[in-house]
Amino acid sequence: MKLQVGEVITLSNNEEYVCVAFTNYKGSEYVYLITASKPVKVQFAKVTYQDQVHLTTVSDPTEKQELLKLFTGKMQ
Repeated sequence: MKLQVGEVITLSNNEEYVCVAFTNYKGSEYVYLITASKPVKVQFAKVTYQDQVHLTTVSDPTEKQELLKLFTGKMQ
């Protein structure tokens, strides 16, 4: 199973997020997620595919800034 843009997923915090975009950063795949309900929250997560899709949310502020630049450039 591979995530796709527009797909709705539920994270471990039991909130639903929509996959907005994907990008590669330092050799890994990342996804830009926004909540499916208000108030809108944004998450970036590293994607790995094992037996199932595994997401690791990004918590490092510097990494978040770099990912935001990459995603913003893709959406313009």
